[in-house]
Amino acid sequence: MKKRYIICTNIFMIALLIAGFIYTQKYQGAQFENMAKKEALNYVSMANSKVVAQIDSYTDKMQVSGQMMANDIFFKQWIQNFKNNEEDGEAIYNYLRRYRDLGGYDMVFFVCDGTKTGYYSDGHNLKVSEDGEGKWYSDFIKSGNEVGFDFGYDKDPNGKYIPALFVDCCVYGKNGEILGVIGEGLYLEKSLTLKEQYEKDFDSDIYVVNLDINDEKDKNIYVKSPEEAARLFDINITEITEHKKDTNGHYVFKNDKCIYMRYLEKLNICVIVSGNFKNLVATLSSGAQKSVMILTLSMIPVLIIFILMLRSVESKIVEYQNTDELTNLSNNRLFKQQYDRLMRRNHSKTKAFAMLDIDNFKHYNDTMGHLYGNTVLQFISTELKQRIGATGYVGRWGGDEFVIIAVKTPEELKNLLDECNLFFQNNDASIKASMSIGIVEAANRTSLEKIIKKADQALYKSKENGKAQSTIL
Repeated sequence: MKKRYIICTNIFMIALLIAGFIYTQKYQGAQFENMAKKEALNYVSMANSKVVAQIDSYTDKMQVSGQMMANDIFFKQWIQNFKNNEEDGEAIYNYLRRYRDLGGYDMVFFVCDGTKTGYYSDGHNLKVSEDGEGKWYSDFIKSGNEVGFDFGYDKDPNGKYIPALFVDCCVYGKNGEILGVIGEGLYLEKSLTLKEQYEKDFDSDIYVVNLDINDEKDKNIYVKSPEEAARLFDINITEITEHKKDTNGHYVFKNDKCIYMRYLEKLNICVIVSGNFKNLVATLSSGAQKSVMILTLSMIPVLIIFILMLRSVESKIVEYQNTDELTNLSNNRLFKQQYDRLMRRNHSKTKAFAMLDIDNFKHYNDTMGHLYGNTVLQFISTELKQRIGATGYVGRWGGDEFVIIAVKTPEELKNLLDECNLFFQNNDASIKASMSIGIVEAANRTSLEKIIKKADQALYKSKENGKAQSTIL
């Protein structure tokens, strides 16, 4: 009786669902369009906000890095005694390359006011003048600003203009005189990593409109001039150029598209995101056209898929919320779950556990700054994750400590981590570091807490024996 009641209830619910779809299709066409417009507005405004936030994040990071260089006492003293010869030129190139590599920028540059020469991290230099390549320099000096933001272009060896974000920082001497301008450049493509994702996920188009100039440089897959953007979206150019006070953005609906525009004052650019809401209308309407039989038969697999998707989404959310933002590694909570999963799935195989600690990490922070310390953490975590690969998991346990569980014997894991240690100490990059490591076998019946305690003991043996080594206990 109960079973029949459940079946009848399900049939009744399916019938109501079908009736609802038919009613909506027949009488609510206009409502579908309003819903689609609202949904399109929601995702294009969200995508626009995310893209703008990403650009802001990069320029903020560049400003911090630029001001660090501009306030570097040793750098300023050296510039005051600078001689425009080959030896000093190579020294400044090396200085600029170091900050370029640390920050992941495409270029770092310094314009010396004394010699009116610009030096670039790729090893070339050029004379600046008020009406030549260095006009930006004279304009920036005349502005009297300590920090400036600019959207411009870098010219590659083939003569192609590459749009880029620039941050300029004024360098002052001890008496307040201007020694020059130092800054960084980052190609726009690298600061728009969300572009491809949103264009794919939301069937949208994302462009940056350069409001400063309008010439051949603006013909780019990422950048449009105001005129070109107006033609592309079939809107009045004033929608792009005359809404600078709308810092939260504004939108228009045109030709089945929702077009959202937001102005970035410090770069004098406009970010445009558009989405086709008619596709959403068609998607909403198509459900009401399905037959009763198809809907009835599809309910079970749809429910199953929905449950699986919910579990998948929940899993991704848990993973996202428990991933360390700096190193992109699992935190304690997520690592414990990964540890349990690996132990269950590889019950009959030998597993090894390692605890790692960066040697003298406090020294990096105290002498070279927290930005450099963060770079060391990112460098080491990326290499560890890549080398462990699919054989296990790497987690950030806290501070400068890492943990690893892998389907390997302790000896195999030791060999791998010893190779990592050698790489950290002898790599071609400007980052040099070493780790003290403790390794134990991860037995199935031993708790994680006991394994961690034993690995910690092995780690301290490595510390006592001189650091930069691993110990199996």
